[in-house]
Amino acid sequence: MEVAIVGGGPSAFYVASRLLLRVHVFDRLWAPHGLVRYGGLPPLPGLSKTVQLGVDDIRQNYSHLVFATGCALPALHAALLNSPWCMPALGFVHWYTQHPSAPPPPALDTLTHVSLIGNGNVALDVARIPSHLRLLCSKSTTSPQPVHEVLPAALTVRHVDIIARRGPINAAFTAKELRELINLPDASMHPIEPSLLVPPDSRHPSAIAHSSTPRQRLSQPLRSTPKTWALEFFKSPIVSASARSPATPFFDATLGHLRTQAGRILDKQGRVLHNVYASGWAANGAKGVLATTMMDAYAVADVVSGDIMNTEQVQISPSEQEFVMNLTPTDDEPPSLVGEACAARRIITYADWKRVDQEEIRRGELLGKERERMDWEAAQAFLWPEECEILIC
Repeated sequence: MEVAIVGGGPSAFYVASRLLLRVHVFDRLWAPHGLVRYGGLPPLPGLSKTVQLGVDDIRQNYSHLVFATGCALPALHAALLNSPWCMPALGFVHWYTQHPSAPPPPALDTLTHVSLIGNGNVALDVARIPSHLRLLCSKSTTSPQPVHEVLPAALTVRHVDIIARRGPINAAFTAKELRELINLPDASMHPIEPSLLVPPDSRHPSAIAHSSTPRQRLSQPLRSTPKTWALEFFKSPIVSASARSPATPFFDATLGHLRTQAGRILDKQGRVLHNVYASGWAANGAKGVLATTMMDAYAVADVVSGDIMNTEQVQISPSEQEFVMNLTPTDDEPPSLVGEACAARRIITYADWKRVDQEEIRRGELLGKERERMDWEAAQAFLWPEECEILIC
């Protein structure tokens, strides 16, 4: 049996670790670990210097396939004007973490007021950046050097609004994220109306309803700080964010993620695709924290293991199913296209990545930081200095 995992974020590594088998992990980005490195799991399609490995190449070489590619990519609503002052939150995070998609820096130097539509953990993360620049502008953080050059411009930001359609009881952020924002020394929170903080049902799972942060802190008087922020509930923005669907027949636009049932991929007719699975955000949408992803990935890995241990051979004809895996692969190597790309220095192996990882830590220590992240060109120059000029050309 041969197992392939498409996607190199946390969910993919959790599945691989649970299987205790030799698996091949493929990712579009040159560096692994998804949101752990970039703060956003899904990679952008069509990035330069990638190898186009099709699902047919994988299907012919593997008996089992797991999609762990993350959620659909957010895109601004068509009603919003193309403006440097309006961008998806994920675009902001990808800029701050120097994601290979290389989004342009936000126009922070022209803003005094920032509004965020949505109240999940990403919204609170983004709110914390312009609200607490004293630490972020210091060289002790892990943010890349190009970001340090732009962040001081955000000193002009004086207030951040976090806008939500529903009330605080339905808040999507976690208690930990809320506490970190409340405890910022340079920014204070506009008090919330106390009546909004009384949960109608003690069993409700919201972060505010069960936060260890005393609810009186959420309605305390405004402190005197250089910056302020506010949670604006029961607001109805004129437009909302939408999702750009990935190019796969298994994606359901109404769900916002791949069609699955107990970890198994479903075809358009709702039939289970044998030996094809999905885990994490790819299967469930962008929700939950890392622990949620881990538990889901472990459950999917158990399903895969159960199928591998099942000695009963399932006979499937192409007419019965639109996507059939190779149940008897004979080659233990990845597809030939991958081997050719490795020889041409167009693919980063995990051994290559470990070298880059150690070098980033070394460079960070010289700057008094945890690490200094490389981009693709810098990684090439480090790994293959004698070939770098030819590759870039």
